[in-house]
Amino acid sequence: MSSFRGKGKVWNLAKEATRERELAEIITLIQNKVAPLMDKYETNLEETLEEVIQTGWFLPQANPMEFYVLDVLDLVVDFGSPEQIRECAHRYIRHLSEEMQETFENDYNAYQRDGQAASTIAFRKLIPFMNERNISLPL
Repeated sequence: MSSFRGKGKVWNLAKEATRERELAEIITLIQNKVAPLMDKYETNLEETLEEVIQTGWFLPQANPMEFYVLDVLDLVVDFGSPEQIRECAHRYIRHLSEEMQETFENDYNAYQRDGQAASTIAFRKLIPFMNERNISLPL
């Protein structure tokens, strides 16, 4: 659902005064965005995973800092094979500009060497994720 909500949108269900409105927004989002996506693929999760990998749902559109790579990788991690997880991570990296690939490689190596945080938000999430799953840089 985080892929469909407005950037930076946070639902606060703790406040009684706004809870009903927030729940209505979440329900509408599920009905209008999430359910049709699930209907499209019915129960064929393997087909969904293949579409994710083949079409690059997880690839940055215009600016590598402006999207949430883990939103889609979470789907693959939860239901995909280790090979599919690696394929998604590698395809994302290969899709970056040469300059950003170099930055990613430098950040990845710095994290491996001494746990240094990456230079971009997306990389700060992806590099530890790759490290936890023993995913190396693409060749």
